[in-house]
Order: sequence, then C-alpha cells, then structure tokens
Amino acid sequence: MAQSSHLPQKSAVTAKARLGSGNGSSQTPPSAIAESCRPATPSDDVLAAHFKQLRLPKFRREYERVARECAQAGVDYRGYLLQLAELEVTDRQRRGVARRIRNACFPAITSLDTCDIAAIPGRNISLLSELMSCDFVRAGENVILLGTNASAKTRLATAIGVAACQRGFLVAFVTAADLARQLEQARRGRRLVRLLRRLAAVNLLIVDNLGEMPLSQTGVDLLFEVFSQRHERCSTIVISKLPVEEWISVFGREPLTGALIDRLTHHVHTVEIQAADRPTVSHPPRRVRLLDDAGRIADPQSHEFLRTPPSRPLRQPPGATGWPRQLELVGA
Repeated sequence: MAQSSHLPQKSAVTAKARLGSGNGSSQTPPSAIAESCRPATPSDDVLAAHFKQLRLPKFRREYERVARECAQAGVDYRGYLLQLAELEVTDRQRRGVARRIRNACFPAITSLDTCDIAAIPGRNISLLSELMSCDFVRAGENVILLGTNASAKTRLATAIGVAACQRGFLVAFVTAADLARQLEQARRGRRLVRLLRRLAAVNLLIVDNLGEMPLSQTGVDLLFEVFSQRHERCSTIVISKLPVEEWISVFGREPLTGALIDRLTHHVHTVEIQAADRPTVSHPPRRVRLLDDAGRIADPQSHEFLRTPPSRPLRQPPGATGWPRQLELVGA
C-alpha cells in the first residue's frame, strides 16, 4: 500500500512535466527540461552512442550544457533542439571549409588583403569583387591571370580559391607540369578515366605556371582533354606569364592551341597583373670618421671623411704608427 501511494504522485509529476504548467501556454517550463536531464533518462553512454551513429559530434559534446542553459532560461524543447541543430550546422560548415581548403592543396593560404592590389591595373579592380563572390564558378566561366608578376598572380588565384572553398565549392590547385605528369602516370597505370572523372567533379580547377616548363606532346594532349571536358561545365583559372597569343610555343601545334584558346576564352574573365614598380630609395652617403687609439680624430688634414664604411676591419700598414683602428658614424 505504501508503494501504491507513491505511484499516482510520480505519474502526476510526469503528466505535469509533459503537459506544462496547466495555464494553456505552449512553452514547456524549465522543470520539464530538468526532468529530462535527470538520471532516469537513458544513460549518457547510450545517448552518446546514438549521436555517434547519427554523426552528430556537436550534439554529443554540447547537449548537456545546452540543456542546463535552456532549463535556466525557460526555453522549451523546440528551442532546445533548435540551439543544438544550429551548433551542429555551424560546426559542420566550419569543418567542411577546412576540409575543402586542405584537399585543394594550395601552396599557401592567402586572402585578398595579402594580394598586391597595386600591381593590378585600375580597370580590373572592379573585377576583383566579382571574382571573390565566385559568381563565375556558379556560371561555369573561366579566369585567365596574365603578367610577369608571378607571385601576385598565384596569391590572387589562391585567394579566389579559398573564397570558393568557403562558399562550398570543390577546388583543386595544381601546376601545369604537375597536372601533365599525373595524367601521364594515370594513363600508363590505366587510371586515366578515374582521374578525369575526379577532375571533372572539381568546381574550380586552378592551373598555375602554364608555359613556364616544357611539356611533352602526350602531356599537352591530356591537358587539352581536361580543358575540353570542363568547357562550359566547370570553371578553370589559368595562370601564365605568356600572353594568350604566345601559347603556341607551349602546345606546339597551332590547331590544338587554337581549339584550346577557343574553349578557355569562351566566357572568360582576363586579369593582367603587371610587375609592381618598386621605388628606388636613395639614401645619402654615410660618412665615417677615423679615430685613433685615444679616440681622437686621426690627422684630419690628410684623412677625409669616408663616403662609405669599409667592408672589413682596417689593417695597420707596416711601419705606420698611430693608424686609426676605430670608426665613428657621423650623421647620414
């Protein structure tokens, strides 16, 4: 009889926790969430195993903390699940961006702030915001970066690639010589079709140093195959110090070069990056005064101010006395 007297009381507490405070409000009181966090619920190990199987690592790490905060703030179950879902989505997006950047194999992680904007002519400055928005990737358009400033072109292409990774696109960065080598090795190993499919699945392919290293005819043909498959399907950024008209020296055959140029320059954005003009700073000559061992000016009549400091210590000539062995910097 004593045990039966407690059963209705427990069921009443459970019903109260499920139905709310009884005032008609749809919001669950904090006591209901606190009830769900008590040891009477499934064990933490079982719940963690369920989260692991569902691939919800943020749920597993944060569900207890968020439950306590929601209980104190009076948030209902819907708000509690919403907070957990937002944490999981944010963490998954962060890990996805990091994974895409890591798989892209960038030479260095750069942003637009680290690019040499001064090396880009004024007419192309307005194009940078469009490229950084990655609208050309959505449209399947190409970008050609030309100019003699090799480091500026690579940094700009990397910044665009990182922005594409942050927006959910798959990006791959490779040099032209390395890409041709991988294609040749895949062809010899009968893995060419698989590699071509992987390259076709990349939303943005960045090919650096086109024309800086000689390519075999087989490598040229395979590069042409890659560019042909990506035509009007996926975006490609080509970095070269040679003008487009001189690409015949890279690919060798004029019909092949013409067909390649037609595919790359169809719906293309061209950015010419010039070599930055480094101003020559002329410093006034530094004057050095010779001192003797006692710290006095050594024979100011015969020893004038030196226009530049000596590159090595002065040596005393044979038979010379009082030769100055110290130097004093006199202004600039």
